Amino acid sequence: MTSSQTVTGIFSLKPLEIKDNGTKLTNYPADRPDTSYVIPSTVTTIASDAFKDSANLRSITIPSSVTKIEAGAFTGTGIAVIAMPSGVVVEEGAIPDNIIVIRFTISSEASLGGEAILGSSGNAMSVTASMSGSIVNLLISPPAGKVVSSLTASTASGTLNVTGSGNSWSFDKTALGAETEVDLSITLEDAPTGGSFFDNIDPMILIIAGVTVAGGVGAAIFFLRRSGS
Repeated sequence: MTSSQTVTGIFSLKPLEIKDNGTKLTNYPADRPDTSYVIPSTVTTIASDAFKDSANLRSITIPSSVTKIEAGAFTGTGIAVIAMPSGVVVEEGAIPDNIIVIRFTISSEASLGGEAILGSSGNAMSVTASMSGSIVNLLISPPAGKVVSSLTASTASGTLNVTGSGNSWSFDKTALGAETEVDLSITLEDAPTGGSFFDNIDPMILIIAGVTVAGGVGAAIFFLRRSGS
């Protein structure tokens, strides 16, 4: 007795491939249904034709660990805007001319310990760019312990009007005119430590003591001023 079974679904002719100990992304399945993808922070090179014909892909996150994008890497994708560190080497034909390219730099490298820290896989930074109508949205993922304090964007023609705060910013694509390259300058600062409750009542010392009252145990709170305050 024989039987047959029909299986339907989405199948990739080639799997997602990241070679050379996780440092080189060589293939992203063209028929993958995902509309966004975050490249692992171990990757330093995006190989030739890595994302070729991935028409479903609308957004890509390139971490600061990436240093090179080879020819044809993003040919035939659905991506309209892409952000990357300013130092990335982009081979000719790697990114189609109709894609807006945003290159970001960090303006507070001294406090961060230099670009080497930003580029390390353990503390990589990324900017995810996406389109919503004519609006270019930027989602910034700063290194651990850092927050975005300010951001400016410019083209060869001048400064762009960027709105937002924290990790989310945006600007209108129509302001670019014929320009397709944007320089993004991001200023980072140390994230607030928060402090403790006791820090917030300085210069007073808070003492909570248990006292016996009629019918049970209560609590008494004493504020003692520090000497010299």
